[in-house]
Amino acid sequence: LRFSRCSPWQSPPVGGGGGQASADLARALAERGHSLHVITARLPGLEARAVEQGVKVWRVATGRRSRFRASLPVMAGYLGGAFLPALRLTWAWKPEIIHAHFAVPTGVLALAVSRLTRVPYVITAHLGDVPGGGNRYVRHATGIDLVAVNGAVVWEDGGYTQARAGRVV
Repeated sequence: LRFSRCSPWQSPPVGGGGGQASADLARALAERGHSLHVITARLPGLEARAVEQGVKVWRVATGRRSRFRASLPVMAGYLGGAFLPALRLTWAWKPEIIHAHFAVPTGVLALAVSRLTRVPYVITAHLGDVPGGGNRYVRHATGIDLVAVNGAVVWEDGGYTQARAGRVV
């Protein structure tokens, strides 16, 4: 299949667990022979376009400065920055499906592009996207040298590594 994916926090270092899950899913789909383009947020210092593990990544300016937090203005910035690139990509590349990873803000983007191009879309919703499902309290720990999951070091020297604790089935 040809997937056009909208994921505001794809491609670490942007995003936390959801961004990592989105990147892992894209990589697993590419490994299975699917063709993917992902439109995501761009942080300073990251390339606007890249191919990462078989996935074509388009990073758009959103006003985001933090790796792990996105405010409502930044989410609106994603919609503004990603709309025309997503529309142009869909018209030119003709994906078979648009996948919105997160209901907010990408569900809105996928709906708009789908309606204008008639390409069907699907949304992956996470706890924070579902009413009543995501009251989270995040506290950043200090003094941790590394985090290992199933024998893989996934966090070291203050950032995520490229190691994976498991694989997408």
